[in-house]
Amino acid sequence: MEDDREQTPKEVITPGYRYKCLKCETRAPVRKTLEEAQGDQTEHRQDAHSGMEPIAGDPITEDEYAREPAPAPVEDEPPAPAAERPVQTWEWLVVGFIVLVVLNVLFGK
Repeated sequence: MEDDREQTPKEVITPGYRYKCLKCETRAPVRKTLEEAQGDQTEHRQDAHSGMEPIAGDPITEDEYAREPAPAPVEDEPPAPAAERPVQTWEWLVVGFIVLVVLNVLFGK
């Protein structure tokens, strides 16, 4: 049977971006921003392929940039005691009627 409670993640994964050249299968390191990965792409094309751009393009894909332990959960304050429900007027009228009936049965002639 599955547990329906919300699970606390053990790690937080920060996404990043990686450039991969399809022609020479070079993979750049994972970068934090898309702009940095595009800079790797431009630099690789200039250095390795004389600035030529493939017809189909080269992919920049999302990849794992960093993995860190999840922050400790914040302890919730204990719930405040529930406020008592006020007694309604009609409830008091019913109680009064029952008391009158009981008194009438006990002491009535």
